[in-house]
Amino acid sequence: MEDIKQKTIKLRDTFYQKYWPDPVWSKVISAVIITVVGSILTTIYVILKSLYDKVSFKSVAKQVIDYFKLTTEVNNLILWLSLLILAWVVYSFFKSFIKDVINKIKTKTAAIESVEEPNELPTITEHSTVFFSYRLAKAFPGQRGLMWYEAKTAVERFKILFQEPLRFKSEGHYGCMPDPIWWFRGGSALFIDKFKVLSKTKVLMGWDELEIKRVAVYISDSYYKCFVYVEAKAERQTGLYNFKPEDIKRHINTFGYSLEIPLK
Repeated sequence: MEDIKQKTIKLRDTFYQKYWPDPVWSKVISAVIITVVGSILTTIYVILKSLYDKVSFKSVAKQVIDYFKLTTEVNNLILWLSLLILAWVVYSFFKSFIKDVINKIKTKTAAIESVEEPNELPTITEHSTVFFSYRLAKAFPGQRGLMWYEAKTAVERFKILFQEPLRFKSEGHYGCMPDPIWWFRGGSALFIDKFKVLSKTKVLMGWDELEIKRVAVYISDSYYKCFVYVEAKAERQTGLYNFKPEDIKRHINTFGYSLEIPLK
């Protein structure tokens, strides 16, 4: 019994969600409802008339049928109304069908057109240290030696230092790295392929979110001796791993820093 009830509920939900909102099916269902209701009302009329006139149901039903057969005007009216409703339903069905087909074709075409050819990376023909030196000179013009910058100023300068493009294709020359800017921390290192400003003092550098405390920039007379030191503030854990204080201390002692990732 419960299984039948569940199937009934599922059938009802399918009807309301799939068929009733559909413009074509709603018209078909409406026509069927009108036909069924009309038939029921006619049957009720025949039953009541047979009871009132005290004649058989069959006799009254025959009178009603004969009336429709003999009344040409009524027959023609019903015929034309039926044909009009049928034509309207057929027209609506094919109109909706053709519209759906056109929309599907447009959707597939748009999907194909949206799959753009991957943008070809620009070519880098200079050594990574030379590239970094040029970028540093643009971001911190006129500087020589070591200087410290507060977080807000550093973030504004980083917009120039890490402006696109950050990835290239090399021509195979020695030192022409496709990812010329890298970060180094403890025994770890990775190229920086993306940069985004998250707030006045917070940035996304590669895949690290850093709340900057201060930044040191050293620009040497030798292009290959330039570097940027970023000092980040400690932030509250998001709760993803919930490291204990002893875990964080172990991370710092082992790696020199602690990240909210499962470090061993």
